[in-house]
Amino acid sequence: MKLIGYREANFRPDNGKGEEIKGYMIYLGNEIDPRRGGGMEAERQYLTQSKIDREGISLPELCGKDVNVYYNRYGKIASIRPMDD
Repeated sequence: MKLIGYREANFRPDNGKGEEIKGYMIYLGNEIDPRRGGGMEAERQYLTQSKIDREGISLPELCGKDVNVYYNRYGKIASIRPMDD
């Protein structure tokens, strides 16, 4: 899996109350199995700034690199690490 891009995506909860949630949309690319097609497919996920800070994730350093993505039991990203870690 490759981190192919990221962009800032802050928002407020739907009810308009509460603090702004800060974070990034990240875009991950995977090679498509040649038996099923060709090229790459993309996946979009959201990472909060607090998770980025807590896990020590550097999106600028990881962008364009192969990464290991770890998910929690709810299917949300728990952490991202360079492939060689």
